Amino acid sequence: MIRSKTNHFIGYILNCCTLINLFIALAMMLSFGCANVKPITLTEINAMNSAGIPAHDIVLAMKDSNTVFHLTASQMAELHQNDGLPDLVIDYMQQSQLDAIRQEYEYCDGYGVYY
Repeated sequence: MIRSKTNHFIGYILNCCTLINLFIALAMMLSFGCANVKPITLTEINAMNSAGIPAHDIVLAMKDSNTVFHLTASQMAELHQNDGLPDLVIDYMQQSQLDAIRQEYEYCDGYGVYY
């Protein structure tokens, strides 16, 4: 009888420790995964380009900040012709826009209902 209660108590303690560890892991994932990263503006991208920062590094900055621009083709062409943004940056802007649209469509059933 005593052994049974002891085993039950030990099992209870282990379950509590497992739950505590689970909550700690969840809190850590939320704190690291939900960091508020400010999106990069077009002005900042133009400034980086003017400062001579390589196109690859500009794209990495856009990726790291999850920046997506919803621009028309003529706006992208203007950024390339007038502001001198490299093709790599323009291509990434376009691809990230398409990826964002595709991702939103995956959450929508086609009737405007999101899952």
